[in-house]
Amino acid sequence: MAWPVFSTKTQEPRTITVTSTQLRGETPTREDLLSPVETAIGHTQNYLFNDQNEDGHWVGELVCDVTLVSDVLIYMHWKGEVDFQRQAKVVKHIL
Repeated sequence: MAWPVFSTKTQEPRTITVTSTQLRGETPTREDLLSPVETAIGHTQNYLFNDQNEDGHWVGELVCDVTLVSDVLIYMHWKGEVDFQRQAKVVKHIL
């Protein structure tokens, strides 16, 4: 059975294959997993190499989750040096 999957870069649908073992909920064998894993690794390598600039670096959006931001807030309070303007920005970001 095949399912459509969307690429994050092109948003064009691709197809992945689901084996009968997966549909029945059985534990897959090493052979069942090896080919899809190798394919996924190859797709990932191709994506990264195609996105890499000529001098070897990548450019992308830097994203942080609220865990890191909340750690900054906790650290300020632990250290006893609370910057209330920064704290307000942190709280706004978390909420």
